Amino acid sequence: MSAAPPAVPRQVFLIEFDEPSHTYYVNGEPKISTTQVFRDAGMVDDRWFTEWHRWRGSETHRAIAEWNRAGRIDKRKLDPRIRGYLDAALKWQADTSFVPLFVEHRMYDKLFDVCGTADMIGHFGSDQPKVDVIVDYKTNDWKQGQLTSKWQLASYGHMYAPDEVFRRIEVVLGPDGNYGPVNSFEVDTYQQHANEFLALSIAAKLRRENNLLHV
Repeated sequence: MSAAPPAVPRQVFLIEFDEPSHTYYVNGEPKISTTQVFRDAGMVDDRWFTEWHRWRGSETHRAIAEWNRAGRIDKRKLDPRIRGYLDAALKWQADTSFVPLFVEHRMYDKLFDVCGTADMIGHFGSDQPKVDVIVDYKTNDWKQGQLTSKWQLASYGHMYAPDEVFRRIEVVLGPDGNYGPVNSFEVDTYQQHANEFLALSIAAKLRRENNLLHV
């Protein structure tokens, strides 16, 4: 009786993120992000993103993550301009009974050779333990952003579990503590959007390698 073949060890990736330069590293090697894929593939124009927009988005996500991990946050230490966005996120989670199991979850996809951070991965309701929902919070209702969200969330799903299909939801947060619109992408388009993201990542890679980013 022949011996069973040895098990193939699962490859472990050390993912690090340098916030000032917004650079991901996988086992010490720099990698691009999902946002950079869209930019380098020519799908977004980031000239209109000011430091204020970047700061607002970063601080909002930081506050949401802290609350979900600790179950509380000292709002006295929170910038007043961020409180409404946090309240809007918590209101949506309460209204929908969304249960986040992974918060600000950093991942790497070997196929795409891309890193990303999912805002929330979880499920709805306590009676559905299956992890099948990926949520992305936005601090502005940006039409061009909605164009790329379907690909962004599909890429996160593929990073987390490449053989599964996820529900994808984009929640736009308002400064007044309310949310909306809420954009939900059809499950039956999930694989198509994952494939399209792969095509975009290849196009972005070819543009970088051929010095075509500013053409």
